[in-house]
Amino acid sequence: MLKYTTERILQSVLVLVGVTLITFILLNVVPGDPVLIMLDKRADQLTIDRVRHELGLDRPLPVQYIDFIKNAVQGDLGTSYFKNRPVTELLTNAFKSTAKLGLLTLSFSLPLSITMGILAAVFRGKIIDRIIMFLAMLFMSIPGIWLAMVLQLFMGVRLRILPISGNATLQHYILPVIVLAIGYAGGASRLIRNNIIDSLGQDYVTTARSKGVPEFFVVIQHVLKNAAIPVVTLIGIQLRSALGGAMIIETIFSQHGLGKLAIDAINSRDLPLIQGNVVYTAVVFVVINLIVDLVYGLLDPRVRLVEGDS
Repeated sequence: MLKYTTERILQSVLVLVGVTLITFILLNVVPGDPVLIMLDKRADQLTIDRVRHELGLDRPLPVQYIDFIKNAVQGDLGTSYFKNRPVTELLTNAFKSTAKLGLLTLSFSLPLSITMGILAAVFRGKIIDRIIMFLAMLFMSIPGIWLAMVLQLFMGVRLRILPISGNATLQHYILPVIVLAIGYAGGASRLIRNNIIDSLGQDYVTTARSKGVPEFFVVIQHVLKNAAIPVVTLIGIQLRSALGGAMIIETIFSQHGLGKLAIDAINSRDLPLIQGNVVYTAVVFVVINLIVDLVYGLLDPRVRLVEGDS
């Protein structure tokens, strides 16, 4: 297990370095000068050169990248060009809203998708299965943007029972959580159903049934345990998506989270803020993937053996 863990950690570090390098290169080759955007193209050339020097944009790109990595390791992601505040501070404040939205979404979507998947698998081919699979397909097919606007119009404007923007109270999170959770639950319930059906056909399930074990306990004690890896994958996928910031949904509901912060940074070409947001998202994805991989190794020793760990 130690060798398996070490390999996964080294791979994660290489991925982070690769992400930062690619992001830095892309941001510096795309058209547009952040200094001209900051000065609104009205300043003279001397002022433009002075501001570019103050921001360190006149230095060679390799030097800029090395300095960025050195500072990032120490938790310093630079200062936002337009907000004139540390990027780390902006990301921390935005993360509070995104984390709350993500965890609320996960706490709603996971029980929903697991329940739908179990019921559909246990009653495979029956009316309950068909209804659940219809709902799952419907959830997957509904565009999140459309659903968000419909809920805003109906629940916020017509009925006036829920706020349609902001994140001041728990009520402000209800509509965006519903939109995100429905999208997650659709595909997740189908994944869980298929894996449980595969597990129900295994020999150990037949043996348990032949011993007179009730179907409920067969599913809970035997099937779910052996179908745990797909569920772990599901949790990892949803957690990555939730904590990475739902850009469109956060923008529609004016949630001041990481998604909206990223869109604002891109629109203003705020390079330090864009880089910081990408680094944060990459760290979230890599850390969650690492945790999922390690859980795989604990749940199923065959995973470690495939990697050559004895």
